[in-house]
Amino acid sequence: MSLGGPHMGVYRFPYCITSKFCAVVAEILSYAIDIPIIQDFIAPAQFYRDPHRPEDFLRVSRFLADLNNERPNKNQQYKDRIINLDLMVLVKFAKDHVIYPKVSEWFGYVDKRYGGDEIVMQETELYKQDYIGLRELNERGALKFMELPGEHVEWTNQDLKNLAKELV
Repeated sequence: MSLGGPHMGVYRFPYCITSKFCAVVAEILSYAIDIPIIQDFIAPAQFYRDPHRPEDFLRVSRFLADLNNERPNKNQQYKDRIINLDLMVLVKFAKDHVIYPKVSEWFGYVDKRYGGDEIVMQETELYKQDYIGLRELNERGALKFMELPGEHVEWTNQDLKNLAKELV
């Protein structure tokens, strides 16, 4: 089970979506992400993925591009481990302001080829080419998408009970 994981990366910084100040800061930081020391020592930088500069993500990502098998040389072990799961549950938070786009929590993303619109997992190359086995899991009914009403990794005991009921 993954609770609010940024599986396809993040494009904005937490709570910084609408103001002009945020836009300027985001622009500056989007280039600082490329600095190796930033990638090495600031973990969230490893999840930053600018849809307007996809080649930069593959070039500088020290973690997520490898984990998602997006590099030219694929690691079959990554795919094997996922396809051997009995069930993979992806939980998205409806009011999440930490992960942007929220659809990343379900392996979707923002794609400039689609006018900057969000795309669902099934429209990503990761899924179409089945880099890590998501398509295989989905086709055999072993991939479940769930949503909780709160902010990022915020839930109540009742939310957890509801999740458990749906999984049993």
